[in-house]
Amino acid sequence: MVSLAQELQHVKTYLNIEKYRFKDLQVQYEIPNHLLNLEVPNFLLQPIVENAIKHGISKKATAHLICLSVRQRGQYLYFSIYNEGPVLSNEIMGTGLTNIKKQLQVLYGESGKLSIKSFKNGVVVEISIPV
Repeated sequence: MVSLAQELQHVKTYLNIEKYRFKDLQVQYEIPNHLLNLEVPNFLLQPIVENAIKHGISKKATAHLICLSVRQRGQYLYFSIYNEGPVLSNEIMGTGLTNIKKQLQVLYGESGKLSIKSFKNGVVVEISIPV
């Protein structure tokens, strides 16, 4: 487990590197400062953001946006990672997302959830974990 701030630092470092490949890449963060000290699983977001680049941004010339938001409602922390790009042809999870889902089940049982779906002109992955 690491702080949300540490987890986000990994993601930001990765996305700063990808900005050299994709000059028009835009990243929006919607994360309240008061959540940054909460503990989250290490590398929870990294594989999802990598998928956003690999299966979204790199596959469609007009895809430029990744939006990562985190919010707390009651005793749960909600993550949303949206990327522009092709919508899902089917909602099957690949190896990376399947591994994250298993990790959530080990750590949180039925309280940890992950979903993926087409949204607007792209894909959104949503995760919820108890805090």
